[in-house]
Amino acid sequence: MNISVVIPAYNAESTLAECLRACLAQAHTPVEIIVIDDGSTDRTAEIAKEFDVQYVHQENAGPAAARNHGARLATGEIIVLTDADCIPEANWLEELVKGFDAENVVAVGGTYGIANASSPLARMIHEEIQVRHEQFRDTVDFLGSFNVAYKRDAYLAVGGFDETFRAASGEDNDLAYRLHDNGGIMRFVPEAVV
Repeated sequence: MNISVVIPAYNAESTLAECLRACLAQAHTPVEIIVIDDGSTDRTAEIAKEFDVQYVHQENAGPAAARNHGARLATGEIIVLTDADCIPEANWLEELVKGFDAENVVAVGGTYGIANASSPLARMIHEEIQVRHEQFRDTVDFLGSFNVAYKRDAYLAVGGFDETFRAASGEDNDLAYRLHDNGGIMRFVPEAVV
């Protein structure tokens, strides 16, 4: 499967390089990695341009708009999303692809570990999500945008993310419900980790 990785980035100078190094070191090589700079005012652009990725700047419109911008530019049949502060494990894409095991599977998502365990807030959030993910079954009705793959055609057929969500605030739930209502199946693959 041809994969395009799309990374929305806003003032991501402290995390973007590590994210891109991990994306470029995948066992399953993507056809492209697209960084959509959502109007950053820091060194995000400079850092992205140091890597062999496609860099695109847009005026600040929020992560939903940035993801949609990247999806429209993508050439892969699968669009994979992660955030600029995530560090994918080396088999991340390989594991996500395994979830597309039936024609009606339109999205596959994974989980995440914790890279900043020294932060009490990060540990609390991580624990809550780990408990939730342990209760997930193979088929789910929601996937988080920090670690998710969509069939590009299915994503575009429902209009992608609702761009009226200007902040990260439920736009991934909204998209998941529209994909589900359109007859799509979503899988959870805990082996796909960022």
